[in-house]
Amino acid sequence: MKLFSGPWRLLLSLGAIGFLGAVGANSFTQPASTSDREHSSPAMARVIWPNGDSRTLSFRGVGCAISMCSRVRIQSKIKDSLASHNTWLDAVASISDITTQDALFLFKDGSARRLPIVAGNRFLYFGNGKAEIGRFKSVEFLDR
Repeated sequence: MKLFSGPWRLLLSLGAIGFLGAVGANSFTQPASTSDREHSSPAMARVIWPNGDSRTLSFRGVGCAISMCSRVRIQSKIKDSLASHNTWLDAVASISDITTQDALFLFKDGSARRLPIVAGNRFLYFGNGKAEIGRFKSVEFLDR
């Protein structure tokens, strides 16, 4: 007798699909918090590719390869910390010196910090599609 045959295989398959669906849904979406509503999203972004080409695009938000997670924040990490940190996009002037691990954030107040970007926030969403942040040399957020 097979351990997982007939109705047991169907039941286990449905359970696995339900579990993975719940994990996936909770991994990529977060309800808007009060602090999210206190921030705004940049409307436009100027992206520069490593070859020097640039383009101004309608900015939508950040997320992973599957879906957009936020319009107002990018999750980064503080150096030597395991906890993620919200970096509010309305405070960011530009992101440059982008590597596969981190990027240099220049803030509108003139300060700058190198921050690792969490894997689930490495895609930038634009009006015409999405791209992994590592494809760009820099991203400048433009005021409305």
